[in-house]
Amino acid sequence: LMTPQKPELAYGHYLAALKREHAFWMDGEQGLKPGAAAKHVVKLADGSVLNRYWDASDAPRDESYREDVELAQQSGRAAPELYREIRSAAESGWDFSSRWFADGKSLATIETTAILPVDLNALLFGLERAIAQGCAARKDADCAMAYGQRAAQRRAAMNQHLWNARAGAYYDLQWRKNAATGRLSAATLYPLFTGAADAQQAAAVAKTVQAQLLRKGGLAKTVAKTGQQWDQPNGWPPRQWIGVQGLRRYGED
Repeated sequence: LMTPQKPELAYGHYLAALKREHAFWMDGEQGLKPGAAAKHVVKLADGSVLNRYWDASDAPRDESYREDVELAQQSGRAAPELYREIRSAAESGWDFSSRWFADGKSLATIETTAILPVDLNALLFGLERAIAQGCAARKDADCAMAYGQRAAQRRAAMNQHLWNARAGAYYDLQWRKNAATGRLSAATLYPLFTGAADAQQAAAVAKTVQAQLLRKGGLAKTVAKTGQQWDQPNGWPPRQWIGVQGLRRYGED
C-alpha cells in the first residue's frame, strides 16, 4: 500500500508523526507579533511566517567544549549568545558554513538564528504538503485544507523573501536586517527537491548551479573558500542526491 507510486498512503499511515514533527518546528507561533521570533519561528514585518534553526541551550557543545570556550574568548562576544549560534548551526547539519557568518568568512561572526534558510523552509513546505495529502487520504477535508493553505502561504513567503529572480537563485534571508545574504549555496536546490519552485524558477536555478556550483565530481556546497567543511570545494553525498532529484523533478538533466 505504501509504494512510491502512492506516497499519500504512507503520509496517511504516519500522519500523527508528521504532525508532531511540524508542531516541533512551529512551537511558539501562536500569538507571535510581526517582526518577532520565538524558538524556530519568525514572523516578518509583513506577517509572513518562516522558520530558522535555533537551539534551546546557550552552553558550549559537549563534544566541542574547549573549542567553543576558546572561540567565545577570542570573539569578544557574549559567550551565551555565541554558544546558541554555534549550536543552532549544528542543528542545521551545515556545521560550519559561510552561510551562517555575518562577514561571510569567520566563525566568530556566526549569526545562525538571524538567518531564514532556504533548505529548512523548503523542507517544511514539503512536510506541510505531505500532511495535507495524508489528511486527504484519511478523508479529513478540513485538515487537508488547513495544511494545504499553510504550504501555499510558505511558498508565497519563500517567493517574496528568499527568491532572487535576477540571480536565478534562492538566497537565505537575514531577517533582522530584512536583507538577503546574497551567498549562493546548494540550498538553492531544495525548493526543486520539494516542488516549491515553478518551472521558470527551476530552469533559472539549474542554469545558476551549472555555472557556479558544478565541479568535477559533483556540486560544491557554496562558492566561498573559508576552510569550513560546508564550503567550497566540499560536497556531501546526501546533498548531491537532493540536488540531482530536484533537477530531475523539473526535467533539468
